[in-house]
Amino acid sequence: MFRAHYFYAALVVAILAGATVIRSADPFFLAALRLIAFDSYQRLDPTPYHPELPVRVVDIDEESLSRIGQWPWPRTTIADLLTKLRDQGAAVVAFDILFLIPVFILAGILLLFGAIVLLGRWKGGKYLKPILIQLQKVPFMNRWLQKASRAALEKQNPELASAVAKIERSSGAMNDPLAAQRALSKLTAAERRAYLEAAGEQGPGPSNRAERRRLERARKRSR
Repeated sequence: MFRAHYFYAALVVAILAGATVIRSADPFFLAALRLIAFDSYQRLDPTPYHPELPVRVVDIDEESLSRIGQWPWPRTTIADLLTKLRDQGAAVVAFDILFLIPVFILAGILLLFGAIVLLGRWKGGKYLKPILIQLQKVPFMNRWLQKASRAALEKQNPELASAVAKIERSSGAMNDPLAAQRALSKLTAAERRAYLEAAGEQGPGPSNRAERRRLERARKRSR
């Protein structure tokens, strides 16, 4: 009998602990059951309507659909609705509607990205580079292109991406050859090798003998 009391007490404690954990986690099925129960209570015993409450529901009913047209409505119609609500004194308007991107805008974005991909693959991106140069003049496009370029470089060549990031953080390394040399000396061997190989592929080397010698010494140290 004494053991039975302990068993029932442990069972009650375990049930309470499990219920507490489930309520704290609040999984999807529990939230769905709670909402279903609340809706059922509202249908069985709805809250009485009080005209003095400053809350109104604008419902899109069958009459509205037959008079204005099937959903989705044009954004201009929604704008007219907001204007009328504002004129009638609405302080805050909340939508319980999912506004999707219009199909023609989505198709235009897909066509634009498709054209960019094709231009990038045609003749080594010869006709894409002038377009990207013009886009870089737009501030937000320039930031987006830089982020996309860094992400692609980090995925393709992590050593080169790390070297470029360190050199960009060094003050004056992009304009001063001595500062660039000091920045190169702080790179690891793999980073220095990747940076020098990329610099050699992009165009002609240094313009004077001293710079060429410094670059050659840096290449020898990276081997």
